[in-house]
Amino acid sequence: MNPAQHAPSSTLSSTALARLIDALSRCADLDQAMAHIDELLRATMPGAVVSVNLNATTADDAANEVQLQRIWTSHPAEYPVTGRKRKQLTDWTATLFVRGQVIVGEGRAVLTQTFDDHALMARLGLTAFINVPVLQAGRAIGTFNVFGTRPAWHEDEVAAVRLLAVLAAQWIKPSPALANRFTEVAVRDAPSPIPALPSRRKAEETSAA
Repeated sequence: MNPAQHAPSSTLSSTALARLIDALSRCADLDQAMAHIDELLRATMPGAVVSVNLNATTADDAANEVQLQRIWTSHPAEYPVTGRKRKQLTDWTATLFVRGQVIVGEGRAVLTQTFDDHALMARLGLTAFINVPVLQAGRAIGTFNVFGTRPAWHEDEVAAVRLLAVLAAQWIKPSPALANRFTEVAVRDAPSPIPALPSRRKAEETSAA
């Protein structure tokens, strides 16, 4: 049984979205913009954890490695903006930074497989995530991330998070020293198989177990 059929949807209303757009038109920086976006997300998805990561990879970083810098967070105590992390070439990094595609994950088994800090996520009650690449001229300059306490996402929720990522993107500036280390060639010629994320259906079955 698909848990998304029973989880309540958190659709953004046209009124709420219009208010957000009006508020964003007066914002001067990412902090101001994300404060409004986070307020809307907290109203529609209680318990959500939101973050924005900048692709801070430089030419000095190891090949097949991406460095991420957290530049905004809804939970600074648990996820401070000073946080940096390095990611190796995996299906997660290839999907976001090479193919520029959204990743939707459901179930704690998927979080455990994907993120090193899954123990902290479990303590926060997080069970699902949406990672949206922030693209500029075809380059993934960062990611917009929403982690939720629900067992599964509705398609309209995924679309809403993608829209909010697009709205936030105008305040996300690429790192001056950004060097894209991941290419389609690097993915194709990876020395070992890239571990694939479980399919959405498998994740749903795991979360329902």
